[in-house]
Amino acid sequence: MITSGFDMNNFDMNNNELILVLNCVEGNIQVVLGETQPVNIPVNIPVNINGVGSFKQNLLYTSTWSGGSQGVEKLAPNLSFAFEQVGRNIQELTKIGVICGAGSFTGIRLGLTTASALKRSTNAKLSGLVFSDCLAYSLEECLPENSVLAVVCAARTNLVYLNIFQKLGNKLTLLTEQIPLVLSTEQTVEKIQTVLTAQKIKLSLKGLPLYFVGSALLKSREIFQTAFSDATLLSADYNLPSPYILLNLAFNAKVEDEDLEPLYLRSSDAEDNIGQIAKGLGLDPLEAEKKLNQLKNSVEHIES
Repeated sequence: MITSGFDMNNFDMNNNELILVLNCVEGNIQVVLGETQPVNIPVNIPVNINGVGSFKQNLLYTSTWSGGSQGVEKLAPNLSFAFEQVGRNIQELTKIGVICGAGSFTGIRLGLTTASALKRSTNAKLSGLVFSDCLAYSLEECLPENSVLAVVCAARTNLVYLNIFQKLGNKLTLLTEQIPLVLSTEQTVEKIQTVLTAQKIKLSLKGLPLYFVGSALLKSREIFQTAFSDATLLSADYNLPSPYILLNLAFNAKVEDEDLEPLYLRSSDAEDNIGQIAKGLGLDPLEAEKKLNQLKNSVEHIES
């Protein structure tokens, strides 16, 4: 279960934290390595446990490359190179942040498997992050007051992972559920329109600046631009979270004792096409679908 919030019980004020963050959910593989140091401040100054004022965060290394079909083969040597470049030993690692989704199933598995293996070999603490949060908070400082940010990430053809945020004061507030919604492109437009209307009424404002960010814009930009003609649709340059924000979010995220659960928010392509796959293998499509449903029901029963 991914939760948010800072856990002071898991941070030693006398030591530095060496933090690794992994993002593999949208085709690219992003590695961030940094350290967080406690800063001595006068006792009469309030301590901000969110990493501003009481902690100094240093970005040591960041790299991004296309995962493609060789993500597994590339990640391990690149991690080794990262620690070598900054002159640190991987055994010094104290915390691992990994994005659990939503996104590519293969990418999610790669990130979680790597993070779990590193946790076991280094005794580092483990925290999970949500990709839409990482994108949104990367834009927090540059968004105008009261503006609404729709994070729209591609799920598959005509499906979108959606989260909606609003900047109230100096902070982003989540207007939808923490776990992204999975909607069709048309449903996404309707949901954003509904949220915008509700916020206008709530804040007694005639209009709200609207921004879009995310990989769904690569294929559906025209649809969103037509539906929201006054909105600002950010370019693909903003589809990768800021390494500084990833480091900060990982530092602040709650530590999980168990392995992290992946955010698989939709069915896999194999599940949706089980009939065609079975037919291609010379099997009975209906029987294959029946067995798949039995398996899914048994898993749900065990989990409940």
